[in-house]
Amino acid sequence: MLDQYGVAPEKVVEEEGTEDFSSSVSLNKGTFTDISKRKITKETCKLFNVTVNVQDGAELGHYYPYYDKEGNHVANKVRGRAKSFKWEGAPKETILFGQQVFGSSTAKAVTVVEGELDALSTYQLLGSRYPVVSIKGGAGNALKDCKNNYNFLNSFKEIVICFDRDESGTQAANQVSKLFPNKSKVVTLDEGKDPSDYLMENRSADFTRRWFASEKYTPANIVRGEDLLERLLNQPTPDSLTLPWDGLQDLTYGIRKGEMWTLTSGSGMGKTQVLRELAFHIQQHTEDNIGLLFLEEPLEDAARGMMSLSAGKPLHLPTTEYTQEEWDNSFEETLATGRYVFFDSFGSNNIDTIIDTIKYMCHACGCKYIFLDHISILVSDQSAGDERKALDEIAPSSRP
Repeated sequence: MLDQYGVAPEKVVEEEGTEDFSSSVSLNKGTFTDISKRKITKETCKLFNVTVNVQDGAELGHYYPYYDKEGNHVANKVRGRAKSFKWEGAPKETILFGQQVFGSSTAKAVTVVEGELDALSTYQLLGSRYPVVSIKGGAGNALKDCKNNYNFLNSFKEIVICFDRDESGTQAANQVSKLFPNKSKVVTLDEGKDPSDYLMENRSADFTRRWFASEKYTPANIVRGEDLLERLLNQPTPDSLTLPWDGLQDLTYGIRKGEMWTLTSGSGMGKTQVLRELAFHIQQHTEDNIGLLFLEEPLEDAARGMMSLSAGKPLHLPTTEYTQEEWDNSFEETLATGRYVFFDSFGSNNIDTIIDTIKYMCHACGCKYIFLDHISILVSDQSAGDERKALDEIAPSSRP
């Protein structure tokens, strides 16, 4: 008795050496016999109506019959020696190889393979019970062939794809899987092996195990919840830098690389000074370089602003008194460390320029933290006049 995957074939040719060629096209035919080199039995050849060109006891090639949607035999793919192929008849009108043998919806699953020999081999590997069809023209035409026969394939609850495990086969399997996202499953074979190899190597049990273990196709960016356990258990804790302000530290748990922070407040409330304090804090507690793009003030004022934090007095103000030693020490403790990289913004607030500068700071200068002050200037300077569009443009693009 067949199990839930079993199917009774609809057509078997009983008389040896004969076929019903209902098409008006003249097609060659051979003899029903086994294909011993491939361990394909005579019974399997009869089921798929595959005949062998035998002359003087030598096997010269195979005739793989192809049918149209009405069940007429309209073409042959002829396999000659040295794996040469040619077509007879009208191949453009044909369905998948073997499709005429198995009716739509007659089993739970149908297996799709890359070639005719693989179809015969897979049928035997699975116990000569389950529907197997082959695409017509190799992996490169797999998507087209399956689209043309979509209704037949989609009539099954499961579509098991068993293509060669090489670059073209893997790509074709992904393409075909996307046609049937809720039904397709992919068999993983040994690298460099196809179903015909498994049959010749007497590995039916191994192949069957792989077939039943075939994994349901999932798009590249979709992850099932049950597959997340290992990732959750081994998730690394991101490095974070403790902030110099307890209140903000309690809210954010520190600052981490890869994040983008936006500080907002009214005009003149000290946003720039907060950024300076944070940049100086990073310099004191890490060994990372820091990129500073202060668009609202001259480069010299931005540099003196960083020195002021080391000196403990506003060196950028003309009324501030300081000694030469205080000046020298603050310069050595900040700018002379080589950790700061400034952007001279004079006359250049174009978004593309800013993005290129940020990328250069990161990739060429090794900056791990970037400060942009402030984004409102950058947005208001754009000629388009659309602030929302400018914000959308600068926000994702500023992440190198």
